[in-house]
Amino acid sequence: MTNRRFFYEYFCLPTYYFICALCKSIIEFINNAKSQEAFLFYEVFPKCDTTKPNPNIKGFAGYTNKYLLFLFEIDSLTPVSGTRGYDSRDIYNGDFVGLSLATFRNREFAYHFLGSPGEGQSDYLLTQYGFRGREWDGLWNFKNIIVKDRKWVSLFIIPFKSIFYRDSIFFVKLFVNLYLSKTLFATNYNQPLNATYNMEELVLTGFNLKKSGIKVSTIPYVRVEKLADTTKLYLNGGGSVELKPNVYTLFSGVYNPDFSTVDLDVTSLDINIYPRYYPEKRKFFTDGSSKFDFSLPVYYSRNIDTLHLGIRGIYDREKYSFYGIFADYNNHNKFIGFGINRQKLFKNFDAYLRMLKDDTIATSVIGFNYYVPFISAMFNIEGGYNSENKNKGFVVLLSRKRYPGLGIHISFKSIDSSFVSKVGMPWYNNTLQASGYISYSWILRNNPDWRPSVMFYVENLYRKCPRISLYKERSLKTEVMAPYNIYASIGIRENIYGNGAGEVKWVGVPIGGGIFTRFVSPSVYYFYDIENKNSFITLSSGFHIRGSIVNLSLSSKHINGASDSTIITLYGEMPVYKKFLIKPFAEYKRYTQGSGSSINRNVHLNLREFIYINRFTQIAFLQDFLYDLEKKRTVDKSFLLRLQLYLQIL
Repeated sequence: MTNRRFFYEYFCLPTYYFICALCKSIIEFINNAKSQEAFLFYEVFPKCDTTKPNPNIKGFAGYTNKYLLFLFEIDSLTPVSGTRGYDSRDIYNGDFVGLSLATFRNREFAYHFLGSPGEGQSDYLLTQYGFRGREWDGLWNFKNIIVKDRKWVSLFIIPFKSIFYRDSIFFVKLFVNLYLSKTLFATNYNQPLNATYNMEELVLTGFNLKKSGIKVSTIPYVRVEKLADTTKLYLNGGGSVELKPNVYTLFSGVYNPDFSTVDLDVTSLDINIYPRYYPEKRKFFTDGSSKFDFSLPVYYSRNIDTLHLGIRGIYDREKYSFYGIFADYNNHNKFIGFGINRQKLFKNFDAYLRMLKDDTIATSVIGFNYYVPFISAMFNIEGGYNSENKNKGFVVLLSRKRYPGLGIHISFKSIDSSFVSKVGMPWYNNTLQASGYISYSWILRNNPDWRPSVMFYVENLYRKCPRISLYKERSLKTEVMAPYNIYASIGIRENIYGNGAGEVKWVGVPIGGGIFTRFVSPSVYYFYDIENKNSFITLSSGFHIRGSIVNLSLSSKHINGASDSTIITLYGEMPVYKKFLIKPFAEYKRYTQGSGSSINRNVHLNLREFIYINRFTQIAFLQDFLYDLEKKRTVDKSFLLRLQLYLQIL
């Protein structure tokens, strides 16, 4: 890789280009990497330091007839363990390296790759505006060459047949995130990490590979299961198919899909009255979900359970995008959704239309986002109308996020009775809500390890008819990130619960804190109600031991004379050998309701073993067990043996 030169592009910001010669093999590229010119990494968080590159981080690029290759060499570092699987959430629990790869000159999109010290992988698509999508899931490899002697060498191996490209010009941005220091380094510091502007230009010499065309792949599976209510063994099958005529378009379908590999939700307690929003983990629904977002609570894909048949289509370009979905679920209930986005209709102005229909509603939602330059804030208005019952809802939102700097979030939400269907969050029907916060954070000039912040928050939630108060909250909190990765917070908080017959008030001082270390990262949050002697506490910690990631949490709530609740959870990922993983999950729950009432206690155990052949080919064995400690009986037990294959048809 030679002949580096400097030129200006996009807002006159500096960009570099590199020329890469063809290598005969991956081994030849690795052996010659250090003799080539390296990518330079600059610190970009907590503040940009453009004075000098980091001498301990280097990046190299190259290619063979089959693969595009990127090598990272990080010296003076013992990596924090990360996932060995393909879970995008767990990869952030340790150090990771990554790259954004744009394959077209207009940089309308970029492939985004992440790799962990445990050889875990994650990827997604990225647009110029920072919108993340899951429209692309590639079959690529990530290898660690050395993870010892305080040096981490890692290699990205990206097959040309797995990506779409037009010619020999590629654009790339490399980055390294260190878990302990919370510091990010990137090859380019002039733009945010997730922007596709101002990337390094990569020119591949002697590049005459055949460009890939239509891609069709399928993932069939078979599984054997034993359920709790029967002693019979069931043999089930199904699968999914994806058609990708180009990188902008995706058609996918699933029949009797198997979501058994999705990790269990970790339950916890809280002191507000809102229902839990658990993140979507099923690939069929996460693909393209950014094209179908709502400010109103009218769509929550987790409510679509036991999917029998699903069909989706996505078409995504720089200025506009389309999204459609059909689902047959829960004994043949039907759901249809459609979305149209128009990016940059006017300067800083995006508009969208969403339509959805199920067995109870037919709703149309229209909205727009406007970026207000003089206050660096996003303004959003969204309104919806249900033609089945004439109900409606709307949201007005103003948001400004800056770190460090001033942050503002103000929202007003009004929802008429029965506007939201069972596919949404019906709890919010017939509500009127206003909330907002203002915060300010800064970094000490002479010591960036000290990062104080302060925030004031207020919220009111009502039932519209009859008009009764459901919940109120006011809080003032100050927080500081200190040297040695220590953080602490203290404040004052008031919570008022209303039900029409009276109010329950909590007023007290919340205290929180924690520390990040190489092997353990404990945290605590405690809130004591001074007037009623109620209390709430959450203790949690993550452990990094011999390549394993283990999380332990305890959450307990005591309401004087009314109820007690305690949840203890242990879960994580334990590698046995390379891509052979065990994912344990154990949860203990204890509940009492009312003075002198009976105690309810149960234990939930779930153990999952996975053998990964590649990203989409795996063998899994799952066992699930629920036991009632009070009645001393098994409530539920089941097991499942599953084989999933990946087939590239075209």
